[in-house]
Amino acid sequence: MGKSRHNKSTSKIVQKTDSLKRLRELAYSYGQIVTYAYLFLMIMIFPFYVPEGYANLGDNKYYFFKVAGAVCFGMLIPAAVFLTASKKEEGYKIKLSITDKAVFLYSVVIILSYLCSEWKAEAFWGAEGWYMGMVSQIMFAAAYFAVSRFCKKIETCYTVLLGVSSIVFLLGLLNRFSIYPIHLNGEEPGFISTLGNINWFCSYWVVVFPIGIVLYWIGRADTKFKKTGLIIYLLLGFMIGIVQGSSSGFLALGAVFLILFLLSFQAADKLLRWLGLVLLFAVSALFISIIKSWFPQALNYSNGMEEWLTKYEVGLVIFIAALFFYAIWHYLLRKRQVTMQKMRWIRNAAALLILAAAFTAVVLFIHFNHQVQAEDSSRLASFFIMDEDWGNGRGTTWKAGLEAFRDMPLFKKLLGVGPDCFYLYAYSNWDIATSLYNVFGDARLTNAHNEWLTVLVNTGVCGILAYAAIFLTAIFRQLKEARIRSILFVSAICIFSYMMHNMVSFQQVICTPLIFIILGLGEKQIQEKIFKND
Repeated sequence: MGKSRHNKSTSKIVQKTDSLKRLRELAYSYGQIVTYAYLFLMIMIFPFYVPEGYANLGDNKYYFFKVAGAVCFGMLIPAAVFLTASKKEEGYKIKLSITDKAVFLYSVVIILSYLCSEWKAEAFWGAEGWYMGMVSQIMFAAAYFAVSRFCKKIETCYTVLLGVSSIVFLLGLLNRFSIYPIHLNGEEPGFISTLGNINWFCSYWVVVFPIGIVLYWIGRADTKFKKTGLIIYLLLGFMIGIVQGSSSGFLALGAVFLILFLLSFQAADKLLRWLGLVLLFAVSALFISIIKSWFPQALNYSNGMEEWLTKYEVGLVIFIAALFFYAIWHYLLRKRQVTMQKMRWIRNAAALLILAAAFTAVVLFIHFNHQVQAEDSSRLASFFIMDEDWGNGRGTTWKAGLEAFRDMPLFKKLLGVGPDCFYLYAYSNWDIATSLYNVFGDARLTNAHNEWLTVLVNTGVCGILAYAAIFLTAIFRQLKEARIRSILFVSAICIFSYMMHNMVSFQQVICTPLIFIILGLGEKQIQEKIFKND
């Protein structure tokens, strides 16, 4: 009798466990469907959402982002709560990576910063036209956790991003040469493709284009068809990168080339493909030179870097140099006359040169900004002296950010003035407001044109430490794992590109949600080992 009751009790426990397991599988499948729906909206539809053309584009893009996030993340909450509760009930310990903890901590700081802000409405939604308030910041974190927990189609996401961005890039290239296949309300050279302002377009380019660069560099195009398609994509991406109009793109691209060069000494074929990337860049510059010579009046927006790169002699020098080293390295590889161990002195020397150049730049910056040197009018001094015109006005915006932080009381230094409240605090300070009016007139400055400085003012020391920890921990962990699973180089380099670019740029609805999605894709690969054997 006792044995029978014991068997029935055991049977009930087994049935309960099986039922819980089935419910958990259903909840996980449901979470996947909702997450894929969100990714479909943000990766495939969002870039082309221009209901009024360029008119009110920032507002319309934000509305799409807000609604897509509110609906999808709202639908995800029951699944996330149930999965977490059921795992705890069975005695599983919920493990959070260091990047997870950084994202969670940043979310907590954002909420505290909002609660302590003097400008609750602006801190909640964000500045008009930008909308980087608490709502958006929490949605960035939600996107990261959703993707890192429910998305398994990592390489499919990258493939889709390449396909979508190729259309965005092609439209941008045609627009830059005064061809408008799709006529949008408010067309002018300052707007490009379906993303609007050139800075917004550039921010998308620096996040997405490295996917193609890295896939080529790690040799992921393993068939002739894939390799041809990827080369065409790279040529298109380099061409639009050269002519899109924002100088900050060259900073990000240079940083990507630099870090890939240093990483290329892991394997001989990676260094060969790095040289191949330099060749493709040179060919792209030469293509632009030819188009400009054939249609001299077609290019409707230009800057100094583009003009220099598209001179025939510059493109030819880069091409010939890259071809020379490519041919030599290819020959040595075929003859098996080289080992990477013996070549790593080149990497070490390059790293030392980079550090020396950075140190020299800091020394010159301090030297030329000292009061005694402020009157120096030499060309070298003009490059380093942070006056009102330095960096297209960034001298003024960076000074405004630094002065705003300096003048804050201690408590505000810890939690900031509130998400996206930079402009309200800056313009409440008479001295800062006066300097901004003198340079920008009635145009409202909503950020410091340096994401890290803006985050420091908005969310304080706590916010900048948590925010930097998100990106730095993700990059270092993903680069470490990428030695075994090379696909992780994709997310790591995209994150690095975003960080470098936003040293002179800002958060906005085009690029920041996307980088948090890519952060999630990389985290998912680390946590659940979703990869192909390399």
